[in-house]
Amino acid sequence: MSPPTADLPGREALTARAIPSMILSDGSASSMTPPPPVVSQRDPVQGARDRFSVRGNVIVTGGAGVLGLTACDALLEHGASGLMILDMDPTSAQKDIDAMRLKFPNAKIRALKVDVTDEQAVDAAVEETCRELGSVDGLVCFAGVVGCVETLHMPISQWRKILDINTTGCMICAQAAARRMVQQGTGGAITFVSSISAHRVNFPQPQVAYNVSKSALLMLKSCLAAEWARYGIRTNTISPGYMDTILNEGDGIAEHRKIWASRNPSGRMGSPSELTGAVVLLASNAGTYINGADLVVDGGAITEPLKRPFRRKKGRRKYLIRLRSVVDVPPIHLLLILPLFFSPPGDCAPKPQPIILRASRVLQGTDSLTAKFSCFATAGPLFVCFLNAAELQVAQLRALLRSLHPDLDIHAAIRHLDTHSGSACPPVQPNSPGSRVTDADKPPPQAYEWHEGSLSGRSELADNAFVPNDGMANLPADENSGYIGGSAGSQLLEEIASAISGDSITRRTSQDLQRPRSSALTLEPFVDTSIELSVTANRLIDNYFLFYNTCFPIVHEKTFREGIAEQRSRPFSPPSRAIFYMILAIGDWVSTREPNCSQSPFYNAARSCVTFQMLESGTVETVQAFLLLGNYLQKRNRPNTGYNLVGLAWKLALGLGLHREVPNSHDTIDHERRRSLFWITYCFDNGFNITTGRPPTLSDGFIDTRPPRNIDDKDLTFTSVVPPEVDYPTTYSAIIAQSQLARVAERIYQEFLLAKTAGTKVEYRVAELMERGLDDWRRSLPSYFTAAGIPSWFHAPRAIVLWKEQNLRVLLWRGSRDYHGLLPNKQSAGTKCLEVAMQSTHDITTFCAANEAALHQGIVWYATYFLFQAALVLEASYLQSSRQVRDEEDSPFREHTLCQARSCLMTLAQTSNSAKRCMEVLDSIHQRLRSQVVSNAPDTEGECDTGTLNDTHVDSTQPSAGFFGGESDFGFGLAGSDLSFGDNVVDPTLRMLINPTSSNLFEDMPLDMLLDNWVT
Repeated sequence: MSPPTADLPGREALTARAIPSMILSDGSASSMTPPPPVVSQRDPVQGARDRFSVRGNVIVTGGAGVLGLTACDALLEHGASGLMILDMDPTSAQKDIDAMRLKFPNAKIRALKVDVTDEQAVDAAVEETCRELGSVDGLVCFAGVVGCVETLHMPISQWRKILDINTTGCMICAQAAARRMVQQGTGGAITFVSSISAHRVNFPQPQVAYNVSKSALLMLKSCLAAEWARYGIRTNTISPGYMDTILNEGDGIAEHRKIWASRNPSGRMGSPSELTGAVVLLASNAGTYINGADLVVDGGAITEPLKRPFRRKKGRRKYLIRLRSVVDVPPIHLLLILPLFFSPPGDCAPKPQPIILRASRVLQGTDSLTAKFSCFATAGPLFVCFLNAAELQVAQLRALLRSLHPDLDIHAAIRHLDTHSGSACPPVQPNSPGSRVTDADKPPPQAYEWHEGSLSGRSELADNAFVPNDGMANLPADENSGYIGGSAGSQLLEEIASAISGDSITRRTSQDLQRPRSSALTLEPFVDTSIELSVTANRLIDNYFLFYNTCFPIVHEKTFREGIAEQRSRPFSPPSRAIFYMILAIGDWVSTREPNCSQSPFYNAARSCVTFQMLESGTVETVQAFLLLGNYLQKRNRPNTGYNLVGLAWKLALGLGLHREVPNSHDTIDHERRRSLFWITYCFDNGFNITTGRPPTLSDGFIDTRPPRNIDDKDLTFTSVVPPEVDYPTTYSAIIAQSQLARVAERIYQEFLLAKTAGTKVEYRVAELMERGLDDWRRSLPSYFTAAGIPSWFHAPRAIVLWKEQNLRVLLWRGSRDYHGLLPNKQSAGTKCLEVAMQSTHDITTFCAANEAALHQGIVWYATYFLFQAALVLEASYLQSSRQVRDEEDSPFREHTLCQARSCLMTLAQTSNSAKRCMEVLDSIHQRLRSQVVSNAPDTEGECDTGTLNDTHVDSTQPSAGFFGGESDFGFGLAGSDLSFGDNVVDPTLRMLINPTSSNLFEDMPLDMLLDNWVT
């Protein structure tokens, strides 16, 4: 039990306390509640006016709202001489207040900004009313807030806030006004605006705090009416029904409005003007004997008549319920459920009621089951509530399915779902029987077609039996990979496998390796569309802005957080909702530590927000949504879907003119954000093209928007002027460097593709010029890209940028001619590429070792991608060293670097399946290459260096230091000359690489066929 406070007595003092007694008025002529005077004969019209006239000055709280303004106008029409409007934001209704002053020039109308929960502010406002208007004669309390939240998820802070404003605020205002009325000796009228929510539970929206706060007002007015009557103060309440105001507008509650109207005898919501009669009555002379009353103005809503079709027949009621539209349970279960929904009639003793179930098939176009329930019972409230909720849910689900899949045959999908015990629904097909297409009628799949399917919890489970795509494009491509070009890591891997086996890796068409096409409707888990921030949501948002947005600042943190805080005052658009859920999804992904992490339900929620209508308008939010979706899907091994979404973002950015500077505009944060968003889109598109080897769609010639600036805008809004640049890391530091690097990368990649298309390689001289561009870029980097004392959050963004630059150098020299045409003594392209690969491996492994505890999924993905490509270059160099007579002083370093790479991949594999798959492929390639190098070596010891750490010949059955040999821990064997994966290997793609259907890829292959790109 809490200790007693200064305001509350302890237990010992309770026995000696004196309890005050309530004093009632005696109703005499000298009291404050005298009988009305006898009115002499007068003009009837004037008598009516006098009867409903409002005298004196009235305070209206919440007066800037629609209901409050309408009531103010009515009070002035009926004679109020002065009006004080109290509101949190009276300026929002300044035009209406000015119009009121023109309409009633003789009335004194004032407005103050007041928080009704602040006692001192309310007391000051009452004093100001007395100074400005002369007295306080009436009070009408409209101020209030509403919150529709499920009770299980409602923060206690929200509960306290709603009760504080709706109930405590009324008490504070009434107390301050009553003290002034008692001091004046004039009495007055106080009216609280309650709600029909004080009389019965709302349906279908949950709003427990609001209902309780309004119910408390009913008891508050009763207590005050009894206590303050002797002072001539009348206290009453008005309980409005659903009124047609801005709070009840919007498509988001369209179904709710239909339910409200269907449960109201008047069939509609009320107009604000229909509430003014009660307000005027309680404030006028006509209400002098109305005290402690509650006037319900709701069109009859709280009567809630049962609006269910039924007919009487021989004293029995038959209820017709279409089972497929309401509930989906076996008929035998209904025999157990139905007694819960019926109660015995009031005029007979409770006893078991007979229930007769008769079922018949309705054959008019559907197979829905119609059941007739007959009983001697009347429908109870639980039955009505259940039926209403079920009908609303079914209507909403049908509308959702129609919007997502307009051509879906819902009944056929449900039948298929029932038949297959919860499997995915069949493909969407036209309803006409003659339009069905069989598998034999379907055209054969074309080259590079792909069908990745949706990224959902259910499809993830189903995909375990199929080949997962590789978002890094490092592992072998299959028929579902789309077009993969020469710059992708999978091409280098294919060249290595081709050199070892003698056959190139072709796109797989084996039926047991195909992924099913995903035109089917998959029922996915969906997150509630109401945006309520829990502790978990806040943690995920923090993770996003700490680990992801520091690399790619797609969303402005301050603006986003303010938008979430204000989400109840303005509805979220579909792109904004998609952004919100993708931020949660990415925050969830980067924070997980499990390699087999399940798909985040927040992605499914974001995916459900993406509609075709989003492409019918161009907004910055749509660009942001597609960027987040595309980049996330690439990281989650849906590269083709991500590629398409990033492409949409690029086209939308061009359509919005983000590539051009806005002419004659103020230099604000908003314009700076547009520049930053464009360059992020540029980097994503450029990186995606290089990763997958696809042609570029960019051209620097038409871009004139300035690069983003290194500003610190964490405390600024979109309308703020851009501050000066700073010399320390900010959210924009990494993307500035990336955008500059992307422009250099675009030129390198175009040269690479042009040479590849022509069947040749980039000239050595051209490659040298390109390398100078990378050197210039590195020299232009700010000091914090090389300094040691930087914030910990900047370590990962900086590392990713530097790794990208090294990967570009590998790509450049990998696609170049090996020697200079005029200066053959220059260092060869192969040597340059090898040195860059070794340096890249060293940098990545060093970073991961130093920051192992801080490795999140985002940095793990990039480390795996760049490390695997560097390791493949090191493996390819073995062949080059075995064919050429050259100094092999770097062989021990190369072997040591490979061991470092594998050790790092092993660490990364603890949280990443992609790293595990890359490590398995690297093990098999390394072991087979070393075995073939040894088997081709001369018999004379020492004539050929094998490149091992101790410079000795390698037994083909023994692994190199740090690599697997013999029986692999990952389910495939390397003993002898057979190299094959076991049946339990996770990734069938690797089985395809090692186990072709006809012959072993790694047998009987001349070594000089390894990597044509490396040997000139």
